[in-house]
Amino acid sequence: MLYTDKLKKYEGVVPSKIKNALNQLKEHLNIEDDFEIYQFDKFRVAVALELDINLPSKGTSNNIDIKEKEPILLVFCLAKFPNLVPMVKSNRKDFPVQKLSHLYVVKENSAPSLCLFRGDTDEWFANRQIQDLITVVKQWFAKAASGQLAEDGDEFDPVRLEGYSNYFIYRYSQLIEVIEHDFSFIKGEKYALYILSTFHNKEDSSRNKTAYKYESHIPCGEAKEKRLLIIKKQKEINDQEYSQKFLFGLLFWSGKVFGDYEVNIPKNYGELKAFAKQYDISINETITYFRHNNYNLLVGIHVTIAIKRPKKLLGFEGEYEFFHFVILCDADTVENDQIKDSAQVFNLSHREPFSSEMAHKISDTNNHSKTLFLGAGSLGSKIIMNFARSGNINLTVVDNDKFSPHNLVRHELFMDSAGENKAKALIEKIKGFLSLESDKTLEANGSKSFFLNQDNFNDNDWLIDTTASINVQNWLSNGNFLNIKNRARAEIAYKGELGFLYVEGKHNNPRLDDLINYIYYHSLKMPVLSDWLSEEKLKQDGEDYDIIDVGLGCSSSTVLASNDSISYHASIMSKILNNEHDRSVIQANGLINISVISKDGYNTSSENFLIKPLLVFECQNNSGWEIRMLPVVLKKMKRLAKKFGKNETGGIYIGIANYKTKTIHIFDTIYAPKDSLHSPTYFYRGIKDLPEKVDQIKSITGGMIGYVGEWHTHPMGLDELSTVDKAEAVKLKPMNDKVPIPTFISILSNNKYLPFVFV
Repeated sequence: MLYTDKLKKYEGVVPSKIKNALNQLKEHLNIEDDFEIYQFDKFRVAVALELDINLPSKGTSNNIDIKEKEPILLVFCLAKFPNLVPMVKSNRKDFPVQKLSHLYVVKENSAPSLCLFRGDTDEWFANRQIQDLITVVKQWFAKAASGQLAEDGDEFDPVRLEGYSNYFIYRYSQLIEVIEHDFSFIKGEKYALYILSTFHNKEDSSRNKTAYKYESHIPCGEAKEKRLLIIKKQKEINDQEYSQKFLFGLLFWSGKVFGDYEVNIPKNYGELKAFAKQYDISINETITYFRHNNYNLLVGIHVTIAIKRPKKLLGFEGEYEFFHFVILCDADTVENDQIKDSAQVFNLSHREPFSSEMAHKISDTNNHSKTLFLGAGSLGSKIIMNFARSGNINLTVVDNDKFSPHNLVRHELFMDSAGENKAKALIEKIKGFLSLESDKTLEANGSKSFFLNQDNFNDNDWLIDTTASINVQNWLSNGNFLNIKNRARAEIAYKGELGFLYVEGKHNNPRLDDLINYIYYHSLKMPVLSDWLSEEKLKQDGEDYDIIDVGLGCSSSTVLASNDSISYHASIMSKILNNEHDRSVIQANGLINISVISKDGYNTSSENFLIKPLLVFECQNNSGWEIRMLPVVLKKMKRLAKKFGKNETGGIYIGIANYKTKTIHIFDTIYAPKDSLHSPTYFYRGIKDLPEKVDQIKSITGGMIGYVGEWHTHPMGLDELSTVDKAEAVKLKPMNDKVPIPTFISILSNNKYLPFVFV
C-alpha cells in the first residue's frame, strides 16, 4: 500500500522552476515518461519516485525491511521552491518507522519524513541541484539497511521533532537525577512534580507561544502545608499582568526499556493517553489528582513522558528520552470533571540552558580566568557581556555609576535597569541567562575603584580597566593591584573612531602608563592618532568638541560615539583578551592594539604592537622620580658615544613626564645638533634646528610628546654630575618650571647610566 493511492492528481499550473527540476530528475534517473504530479495539500504538490537502493550483500541489519526499490515522495512547495528544499517522504505505508532513527515525527497515518541532515536543509540545498538531493536520499536508505543511520552505534539516536510549539529549557541531567534518585511526588509512584517558569501574557495564556524553563522538582514527602505555601506564592506572582509566571509540571516514567521509535506525536489528550500507555505509563488518574489539588496554575498542564532506551542517548549522559507536552485545559475542554479526549495538546522541544560549558563549546574558547573589571560603562558592558557569552562567568565588576536613559544609546543594559547601579544590573543580567549551580563566580561591587580592599581581589588572574579615567590610570600606575598578575586597559577615543587595548607585560613591565604614553609617541607615524591628539588639545584649550549635555547640571554630559563603533572596538578587544588569557602569543611582552573605524564605517583596521620590557631607573639624587625608557633609546645613546670616542657628546630626550606618578617616559632621543661643542672634559649642546624639531613633534602629537630632559657622556669615567653639569641643572630648572616639567639630566659613563631629576 502506498500513500499516493489516496492522493488526487494535481490540476493546477506547475511553476516553471519545479518543471525544470523534474526535467533534471528525469535525465538523472533515465526516466522517459513524465512524472505524475499529486496534490499533497493546499500549498504543496508531490511526485512519486522509485529509487534503486544498494543493500548489504549479506542482508539488512537486524533484517530491517529496506527494499532494493524504495518508493518515495518528493514534496514541493508551489510558492517557495527552490528556496525550500523538497521534503522527502517514504511512500510505503508499511515502512519500518519504529525501527529507524532519523525520521521526523508526523501526524498519525501520514507519510514519514526522512531526516537527511543535521542543520538547515534549505541552506544546504541553496547551492545544489535536485539530483544531489536524490543522491543523499539513496545514501540514507543504504545506511538504514546497514544499521549506520546513527552516528555512533553504541548510542541511541533521539526522535526528530517537527512542528513543535516551543522549547522546554532544562539541563538533561536535572530530569535524569529525578528518575535515578526516585524523587517521586508520592512514595511508590513513578511520577514527579516539578516547577517551571515562563514569561507569559495573562491574556494570551491559552496559547503556547512562550518557552518554559525548568526551576526545580518538589521532593517526595514535602509537607502538604509547604506545598500549599508554594502554590499560594506562585499564584500571587501569576496574578501580575506581565511577569515571570510559574506553573507545575508532571514527569512520568515506567523504567521499562523500549527500543522502538514513535513518529506519531499526540495532538490531543486522547492521543496523549494512548501514547503514554504504549510505554506502560498511565497519566489520566494523576492528571485528575493534579487538577483537583489546584496545581494547574495556568491554562496549560505541562506533562513530560520519559522513555528508557536500550542505549545511552546520543550526545547525552543518560538512557532516557523525554517527550514534552502542554495540555490545553480550560472550561471548554473539561466535561464531567474529566479533560476531553479532543483537548488540544502542544509538543515542546528540549533545549539545554545557556551554561559556561555550552558557551565555551559554541564560541570555541576556553577562557576561565578569574577577571576583575573596573568600569561597567558602554565599552566595559560590551566586553563583559562578550566574556560571559563566550563562557567566562568567573567575573567581578566594579562601578559606582548608575544607569541613565542616555546610556541606552551604547550600553548593554535596557530601560528596566534605569537608576540601578551599572555593575550590579549587569551581573544580574548575566545571571538571568546563565544556568548556574552557583552564582558565587559572578559578583558586583558598587564602589569606586579607589575604595576597594585590594586584599579581597588578589586571587584574580586578570584586571581589565575600562573606566576611561586618567585618575584610575594614575592610581594603577602608582602600584595598586600589582598582585594581580595580568592587567589590561581598554578605551575609546576620537568620537568612537579609535579603540585602544593595552596589556601589561609580565611583572608589570611595560606598565599600563608606558603603553598609553607610547600611543602618543606612535602618532608621529600614524596620522589618525595625530588627528585625534590635535582635537584632544582643543579640550585643554577649553573647547569640548565631543561633549554633549544629557540633563541639567554641570556633570550631566557624555561623549559623542555611536553604538556600532563601540561594538566594533569591543569585539576586537574581547576577542584578543579571551584568546590571550594564558598569554599564548604575547608571553612576557606588553601588547598594544589600535583599532580604527572611520565615521562612515567604510575604512577599518586593527594593528598590534608587542612592546618589550622597558629599562627602569631610579633617579640618583633621591627625588622619588622613576625613569622608564625604551631599550632602543639607550642603544642609540651608546652608539653615538662610541662614535665620539674620548670626546663627550649627548642629546635630548623625547617623551612625557607625569607629576601624578612621578614618572618620566622616554621614547626617543635627538642627537646634539652640529653647533654643539665636544671635548674629553666638557660638552656644550648647541641649538641649531633643535627647537624646530621639538616643536614639530609637539605639534604632531597634540602637545603630548616633547622635550623631557638632557643626556651626555662621561667617556673619562666620571660616575657623577660634574661641576659644570650641576651649574647647567641650576640654569635649566627655572625654564623647565614654567612648562612645567622636572629638570632631568643623565650621565652615560663607561659603565653606568645615571639619571638625576630636580623638582
